This record gives sequence, C-alpha cells and structure tokens, in this order.
Amino acid sequence: MVQEWKLKKVKELTEEIEKSPVVGMLDLDGLGAAQLQQMRKDTRDSAKIIVTKKTVITRAIDNSKKENIKDLNNQKSHIPALIISKDNAFKLYKRIDNSKSEAYAKAGNIAPMDITVPAGETNLPPGPVISDLQKAGLKAMIKGNKIAIREDSLLVKEGEEISEIKANVMMKLDIKPMEVGLNILAVHEENMVFSKETLAIDTEQYITDLQTAYTQGFNLAYNADIFIKEIMPQKIQEAQRNAMNLAINAEIANKETITPIIQKSNSEMQSLASQLPKDARGSATIIQQNTAPAEQPKQEPEKKEEEKPKSDEEAASGLGALFG
Repeated sequence: MVQEWKLKKVKELTEEIEKSPVVGMLDLDGLGAAQLQQMRKDTRDSAKIIVTKKTVITRAIDNSKKENIKDLNNQKSHIPALIISKDNAFKLYKRIDNSKSEAYAKAGNIAPMDITVPAGETNLPPGPVISDLQKAGLKAMIKGNKIAIREDSLLVKEGEEISEIKANVMMKLDIKPMEVGLNILAVHEENMVFSKETLAIDTEQYITDLQTAYTQGFNLAYNADIFIKEIMPQKIQEAQRNAMNLAINAEIANKETITPIIQKSNSEMQSLASQLPKDARGSATIIQQNTAPAEQPKQEPEKKEEEKPKSDEEAASGLGALFG
C-alpha cells in the first residue's frame, strides 16, 4: 500500500509541473549537500530545485498532462531531481552551466580531460610527499627548498578512472580537474524535450552561423531576383547602373549621359588616332583627358547645334522605352 505522504507529495509535484512552463531533469550525483544549498541560493531568483524520492518524481511526471513530458523519465539519472523555471530552456541551461565551479578530484572519478602536470617548481617543501609524487608516475626531484617536476608528465588520460594516490597528488599540487554543479540532463518546454546535447550550444558559433545563413540567403535572393525589402535598395542601384551603361553604349543622350558619352567618344578617338602615323592623323590631335582645345568648336559648330534637339528627343524616347 502506497503511503499517504507519498501520494500527497506526488500530487503537489504534479501541480508544480503543470503550472511551470519549463521543467528539467537533473542528476545530483557527486554534488554535496553544501554545494546543493549554494546552488539553490544562486538560482532562487530564476529557478526552483526540487529534491525528493525517485518514485515520486517518476509518478508526478507520469501524471502530468503535458505532451511529451514523460520523455524526462527516460533520462538516466543516479540521483534525480527536478528544476522548474520561467526562463526558456536554453537560457536556463546556460545559467546553470555557467554556475559550475572547479573542484578537486576524488578517487573513482573519471577524468574529464587529459590531466598534465607541467615541469617546474612546486609549492611543496622537501619531505615524504616526494615519494607520493613518484608513485603517481611523476619525475620529481628536490631543487633548493622546493620539490620540482623534471618534465611535463601526463598524470591521467581523459576517460580514465582516477586512483586514490593520483587524487591525493592532484590535491597537493592544487590541480582541480573536476567541475561541480547541477547536471541538467534534459528540459521540457512547449511540448518538446531538449536533450543536454541540444541545449549545450556554443553561443558565439551559433551567432556566426546565423550571420552566415543570412549572408547566403541574401545572396540567393539577390541573384535569383527575389524582390524583398532587404535587397530592393541594392537592386534599384543595380538597375540604375545597368540603365546608365545601356544608355551610354546606345548613345542615348540626356543630361545624365551626355558627359560620359562625350568622354567615351573622345577616348575612342584618342585611341584610334594614337594607332596612326603622325602624317596620317590629319587635323586630329592627341590631347590629355579633360583638356578641350580652344580652336575645335569653330570646326563643327553647326553640326552640333543641328544634332542637339534630335539627341534630346532620342534620349527621352530611349529612356521611356527602357523604363516602360
């Protein structure tokens, strides 16, 4: 027969789960009582940690009507606990993960990384401790009034179980390879369960990926002529440049194109004249750019005056056809 207090506790916890937008499953394995109290204190403004019997947690989750929340019970937790919050799942995970602190290793812990002892002097005075260092595999020696390590030494490989002698040596050398804090296994929010791997994103890399995606999307829309507000200013500028180039190459003269047309014609004339021998150039004279001879306007004044009205009409007609 189920004890009454347990039924009451299941009911209370189920109500907590129902009214909380974000519910996470924790594993408190390796976390001491004092550290748990500190974590509760540090997170009390944004989250609530609920520690109770595993069966109570399991039944409360099973009783919840939230979609997919039962997936939290599939998480492998040695010492389960719940955390509830109004923060979104990713913000909650980051806040909890950032609150972790360094700690000394204990015998039986699994090394989270390669643990290396660098060469050089230690803070340890000569004494029996040198024997412990040597037993742990370190090349230790006495140097003056300190113990020194002869060369960089790999003490424990990543994934290897830490022995008692090596844990003691790391403590003496003030090496803290472990992280102490709440371990979030999964979080339920808006009918979805996010795993630890999903929540543990690199914020800086995520922002870089978003920026890259935006740039690629922009380029795709631009090159495919998908007219959205983000690309319209550049598209209008491109159309303006293309229209100007078309008008210049088609010699459609107006107030915007007449100067570049004249410059283009002058450049072509200069290029052609420079290819002819001097005695074949006739009256053509090679001049510097933007330098107009004073005598030339007398040679063809009437032609320019006769062609001007016609050029304005052609300009209006040409640009009208170009822009509809």
